[in-house]
Amino acid sequence: MADGSTQHSPLPRAPFWRGVFARIAPLRGISILLALTPLLFLVCGGIIFWALQKQTQSADLTRNTYQLLLVLRRADSHLLESVAEIRRYLESPDAEALQTYRQAHHALLAELNEAQALSRNESALQERLVRFQQLSRQWQDAADFAADRIHLNPVAGLEAARRAVRERAAVVGAARGELTAAVEDVHALLQLREAADARTQFRFTLALAGVLIAGLITGGGVLFLVARLEQSTRGQEAESRWRVLAEARAADVVELSPHPLVVVDRQGRIVRVNGEALHAFGYTRAEMIGQPVELRVPARF
Repeated sequence: MADGSTQHSPLPRAPFWRGVFARIAPLRGISILLALTPLLFLVCGGIIFWALQKQTQSADLTRNTYQLLLVLRRADSHLLESVAEIRRYLESPDAEALQTYRQAHHALLAELNEAQALSRNESALQERLVRFQQLSRQWQDAADFAADRIHLNPVAGLEAARRAVRERAAVVGAARGELTAAVEDVHALLQLREAADARTQFRFTLALAGVLIAGLITGGGVLFLVARLEQSTRGQEAESRWRVLAEARAADVVELSPHPLVVVDRQGRIVRVNGEALHAFGYTRAEMIGQPVELRVPARF
């Protein structure tokens, strides 16, 4: 009689999902990394959304700053044109020069209004534009006074008109000084906004790289887990085949033995017998399998 403690009895198969988690559990590092990958996606997605918003706002501010710079330069050009035309009118009074002066001055006022609208969030620049507006108004008053004097008395009023314009010549220089300082301020503001654009673009690129890395980590982790599961499954299948083969060989050894052999399990019940045992004890195989060994095998054995 053989002791069944060495016999491998068939084990119930566990559900598939239990086997999957049991095989993934040892891969703690990969599992934690895959669990954190969605968080990385969320963070990078939030950064991308924020960067896109900032990029749009920054692009609008930069575009407005460029436009403001062009407006200030056109305003300076209109100021110089108005000065040149009023002086030409004083040298040789004619309606064409006076009309050109007035058109240039109206264009100057329009550019000034647009500049104030574009710089409404810049208090220092607004102050410069207000001072420029005051100085340009003083120049306009002098030019209008000169034009009225000449219109009323082309001969006697000409000298008074020229004197009024000469007295206000310094106003033009001060106005251009304010305008030049405003242009320099806008240049500095433009450089700051271009630097902010570059930082925003860098953050956007960094966030895109983070999303790409997160995708690569996820894909690589999934492929690694699939390969590990496949390897583990193949190992279990090989082990199962080996156990079946070992059990078959053990059965052949028992059955072909020239001596009576009885295999029992841990509870003392008969699980396998050979032909010699059936012949020696006088039972059929069905009468012995599953019965307590004490009831079928005489004590002398």
